[in-house]
Amino acid sequence: MTAAAVTRCSKSSALKAEAVTEELDDVIVAGVVVAGPVHCMKRTLGACALSAFRSGFVVVIALVFFTAWFMGWSAERAIYLAPVIVIGFAAAAGLLILWGKVAIQQLRETRRPKLVLALWLLGIGLIVLLSILSAWSFPGRGNPFEVTRLRPEAD
Repeated sequence: MTAAAVTRCSKSSALKAEAVTEELDDVIVAGVVVAGPVHCMKRTLGACALSAFRSGFVVVIALVFFTAWFMGWSAERAIYLAPVIVIGFAAAAGLLILWGKVAIQQLRETRRPKLVLALWLLGIGLIVLLSILSAWSFPGRGNPFEVTRLRPEAD
C-alpha cells in the first residue's frame, strides 16, 4: 500500500494558520467493483466511432431516399444532392429546436399561457389553411371551391 501526504490548514489559537500533514491510504480493490456485463465489453474510441458512422450513414440514406420520394426525383439526383439535403434538414431541425425553446420560455413567463398557446395554434392553423387555399388557386390544381361549367361542343 502506498501512502499519500495531504496538507490541510488548521487554525491555531491565534489568527495564523498552520499546515498539518496527514497520511492517507490508497485503497486498491482486488476485483470487479460492479458485477455484471459492464466489464465484459469495452467500448473503445474505434468502436464508438464505427457505431456513430453506421448510424449516421443510415440516417443520411433515409433522408436522401425520403427526399427523392417526396420530391419525385430519381435516386441518382437525390444522391448527388445528399450534402444539400443533409444541411437543409439540419437547418430545419435547428430552427425548430430554437423556436421551440423560445416558445417554451415565453409560455413560462406569460401570465395566461393557455390563451397565448390558443392564439399561437390559431395563427399556425390560419397560415396552413391560407397556404393550402393559395396552392389550390393555381390553374390545374383542382380548386374545390371553383364551379366548372360544361361548354357545349362546337359542331
